[in-house]
Amino acid sequence: MSKTQPFQILSAKKQGISCACLSHSAYHVIAHLQQNGFIAYIVGGAIRDLLLHQTPKDFDVVTNATPEVIRRLFRRSRIIGRRFRIVHVLIDNDIVEVTTFRKEGTTSQNVHGRIMRDNIFGNCEEDILRRDFTINALLYDPISEKIIDYLGGMQDLAQRQIVMIGQPAIRYQEDPIRMVRALRFAAKLQFDIESVTQLAIEQYIHLLKKEPSARLFDEMLKCLVNGYAHDSIALLAQHHLLTIIFPLFKRFSIQGNEPFVRLALKNTDERVKSHQSISIGFLLAALIWPFISQRWLQIQKDVTKPHTALFKAIEHFDHLQSKDPVIPRRFVLSMKTIWSMQAQWMSSSTKKRTRLLHHPYFRSGFDFLILRTQNKEIAENVLIEWAAKRLINEKSNPKMD
Repeated sequence: MSKTQPFQILSAKKQGISCACLSHSAYHVIAHLQQNGFIAYIVGGAIRDLLLHQTPKDFDVVTNATPEVIRRLFRRSRIIGRRFRIVHVLIDNDIVEVTTFRKEGTTSQNVHGRIMRDNIFGNCEEDILRRDFTINALLYDPISEKIIDYLGGMQDLAQRQIVMIGQPAIRYQEDPIRMVRALRFAAKLQFDIESVTQLAIEQYIHLLKKEPSARLFDEMLKCLVNGYAHDSIALLAQHHLLTIIFPLFKRFSIQGNEPFVRLALKNTDERVKSHQSISIGFLLAALIWPFISQRWLQIQKDVTKPHTALFKAIEHFDHLQSKDPVIPRRFVLSMKTIWSMQAQWMSSSTKKRTRLLHHPYFRSGFDFLILRTQNKEIAENVLIEWAAKRLINEKSNPKMD
């Protein structure tokens, strides 16, 4: 960890932050907690993002009130979690996550040092010391308009670096996912990773292989939908974490730098930054398309009909996926549907074309066609023809999704 600065309290306004930057819900929760005699702050990534002139995804609150007390203070709230017990407070239609100060302790750890249960409450400084990176350890009191910096997070923000709190080797053993978080933040913020924080990643990569597949999949999704998927995957590959976090890449022999994959990732990043919706099924279909496409071409050497060959290629995907599922079943159907549509764009059958035009997945399939055209797999005149058909159909069916 870099040299920390002395404890400092800064004027939020001088740093360009005011309570107007917060959501009404987060401000209300903090005000209500303080009015009842408790300490309460905004903590974590929201302060970091505001200081970097970015829009926070959400505002997390930390307090010295216990989960049971928080539950009593807010009628519309519920306690969730076992490893970390937190409270979700519902204000209007907004959920504010409220966490009680915690401290390090001999909680419950597995043989590799990973924390399995952690509900030992502490004070504010103890809570800060157990967080991951200095830039995520800043506190903001919107009532007094003060920023509290225990560990030099403001300096690390200015120097644009990711610095682990404490000894990286120990912190990665406590929770190996911190390695992925370090790389994800570096990609998103375009920060460097401090040398000690980075070197320890190489030493403890093997711990990630012991993490539950569902948790790794969640981390994969965070990398894909953070608006910097392309850079995230490049950093994961550079640090040899890619096939651990994205086991589907290894399963389907994908490197992550294929032209079609790069197009899909950049397209996703653009959609996230412009606040457009993202279909996880569509994105996963795009990531595995190089495997499906290559298999499709191989089978067409022996099978005359393109749609039959594509069906067999998808069957091969099913076979590999069923051995040891790396993709949740809830996404597989939409992936297979989008793939199966790709053999129909060139059909000369009027009946098939009409059926495709009214297909529930038409827009997803059409967007996939756009990517394939950009990748020069499909002639542009095919895309132009279907774009015209789509426009006519939407004008005649304005309620069509």
